[in-house]
Amino acid sequence: MEKREDSVEQESDDFLAMITQYQAAIRGYIRGSIGSYHDSDDVMQKTNIVLCKKEDQWNRDVPFLQWAFSVAKYEVLAFYRDKAREKVVFNDEVLELVMQDSAELAPELSDRNLALRQCLGQLSDEHKLLLSSKYSARLSIDAIASKMNRSSNGVRSLLKRVRAQLRECVTHKTAIQ
Repeated sequence: MEKREDSVEQESDDFLAMITQYQAAIRGYIRGSIGSYHDSDDVMQKTNIVLCKKEDQWNRDVPFLQWAFSVAKYEVLAFYRDKAREKVVFNDEVLELVMQDSAELAPELSDRNLALRQCLGQLSDEHKLLLSSKYSARLSIDAIASKMNRSSNGVRSLLKRVRAQLRECVTHKTAIQ
């Protein structure tokens, strides 16, 4: 009986590893299908819940990402069904085309996301602080300038250089893969 429990526990650990490994690709698929960060985060959360609830329904012969995309597809469709009361709604054919494009782009976005994380790790502490202040804390350029004892123009210039450095690094890393 203990071997059966170990096997079930191992499968559950493998399943969680797959969900973790493919979060960026699934998120990219959903964001590409929906567009809105806020709405796509809600759909992403619902998708993760459904994936966990349906773990025992995953056929291990089907690639995990393919299965996860099909679950996400139904969550995206449910999102649009719920939004059908609003003025602007895509018809089913347009929505299907958008989701197909998202499925094709999601693995590439996942690779770019991984490359971006690696490139961010290579930045100096000052550059990390700058990006964190601008994009995580959402501080204004003037507030960042005050925090870093720099001029606003200096912060704008530095931010532009850091973004260019990241873009070049990501492009290089994704070209290698």
